[in-house]
Amino acid sequence: MGALGVGAELCATPDGLFGRLGTQGWRVWQTYWMLRQKNVTAIVSVHEISAVFLLAVRMLGFKGPPILVINFALLHRRSQSGFRRWIWRTLLPSADAIVSLVKSHSETVSNVFRVPLARCHFVPMPLDAAFFEKVDPLDEKGFSLAVGTNDGKDFETLLEALPLGESLVIVTDGFNAAKIRAHRCFGAGIQVREAVPAVELRELYRQAKLVVIPLADTAHGSGHTVLMENMALGKILIVSASRSMRGYLEDGVNAISVPVGDPGALRKALQSVLAHPERFKAMRDRAALDARERFKAEDFARQLLALWDSPAVARGNQTVRGCEQQAMRNLGSIREVTKHAPIP
Repeated sequence: MGALGVGAELCATPDGLFGRLGTQGWRVWQTYWMLRQKNVTAIVSVHEISAVFLLAVRMLGFKGPPILVINFALLHRRSQSGFRRWIWRTLLPSADAIVSLVKSHSETVSNVFRVPLARCHFVPMPLDAAFFEKVDPLDEKGFSLAVGTNDGKDFETLLEALPLGESLVIVTDGFNAAKIRAHRCFGAGIQVREAVPAVELRELYRQAKLVVIPLADTAHGSGHTVLMENMALGKILIVSASRSMRGYLEDGVNAISVPVGDPGALRKALQSVLAHPERFKAMRDRAALDARERFKAEDFARQLLALWDSPAVARGNQTVRGCEQQAMRNLGSIREVTKHAPIP
């Protein structure tokens, strides 16, 4: 956004009482901080949970700048039923725009939460391509890698499909790590890691001879960040064809697609890559090009600005203020914060 002439300011870190109240204190602080700001063109919440209190204030008559909410887990099953659905149905109509990163999610958000379809938009997830330079296959090591958090991942199917003797590193969260270690196929040669910093994770990407993204077919979607980052690196990718991967995953073009929850098909794909990795050079090259052409961070910023349709934004003489921790520090930070945030 800075390159487009727009100032983007990060919500300050809370101190004092707000800082001692944990997650809820942080959310209240964000709202309090935002209400004190002047000359703001638009507010961006990079995860819907950060907008809860601000949207509630808007319902009470706050006449501030447009509020744009980026949907990461609105369609999680827990948000689509009971009290949570009531909360979102009550609050989301106060948002000026809701941006989904999967095209089909926009209509679903509109239907489930009774938000006018005109306020629901699709913008492809951005990639910080400069952070992920294309790798040299000669530098890759002798292990496979699987990365991902939240309950949208299906590491159980990967464990069942893994060929005997294959070394596997899994980077995930505590929820999935517990399930992996309790699985009957967990054993020697499988390493589980948690809370890996972005720079260190990038090195694991570089070193892995192939990357697997095993997915469940969830409504809220999962795996897009890992997919695009490894596309940019030119890695060999094996990905479950979940419904939310439509528009991102192209079998044989940027990755190898396998059916969701099918260990036999996944094992066959793994064996094919492990036996003849050189056969996938063309796919690796296309993936790296595809990532840089289709998912530019600049395009993402430009489309967000277009949603505001504000002359002040077009002139680039106003300030845009974000509403999530580390939101505008850099796009890598955005992915890390949102990817590892607890599902609301």
